[in-house]
Amino acid sequence: MLTRPLGSASAIINVASIFVYHGSDTGEPESKDNRGTLLTGAVGEMTYSNQIAIMSSLLIGLSATLGTILIHALVVHNVIIRMCRDLKRGRIGGRIWENLTFIGCTTLLSLAGHFLEVTLWAFVFDVCGGVADFRAALYCSAGSYTTVGSGDIVLSSRWKLLGPIEATVGVLMFGISTALIFAVIQRLIQARLEAAEHK
Repeated sequence: MLTRPLGSASAIINVASIFVYHGSDTGEPESKDNRGTLLTGAVGEMTYSNQIAIMSSLLIGLSATLGTILIHALVVHNVIIRMCRDLKRGRIGGRIWENLTFIGCTTLLSLAGHFLEVTLWAFVFDVCGGVADFRAALYCSAGSYTTVGSGDIVLSSRWKLLGPIEATVGVLMFGISTALIFAVIQRLIQARLEAAEHK
């Protein structure tokens, strides 16, 4: 059966028929119609399995994305509340060292939020069994989140879709952090100018 060149289409069909070949109870080979049915069934089963894997990756990725947004929303909310309170009390906006301290704290808080988000995705990778252990999951998560890539550590084929999802979310979260720091600096400059006008 395998004497024909492997480059021909008939040889490929023959090889496929070997993998789906099942003998009957009497030891006789199945008919060509049965072989085609078995092959079609195997392909259909693989397609259904792939659909399940994609849907499960999307659902888990969505859950992790919502958790990421929640963490970052708490960071942004905390910075805004703290800034409004300090501006009303006159703690920031006038002196340079107080302004620099507030900007530095905002940056550190944003970085802490990013680290928590990377850890959240690493926990998801580890629970799903996408990598060997949590250390590898954390490294893989950091690579995906920063879009740098983890190189030698990759997710298993079932959960590979989680990598691009985390990368997309990571880019958005870095954008929000950048916008937050810029807004803080802009508001401090405005407060500084208002204080100078009242002098």
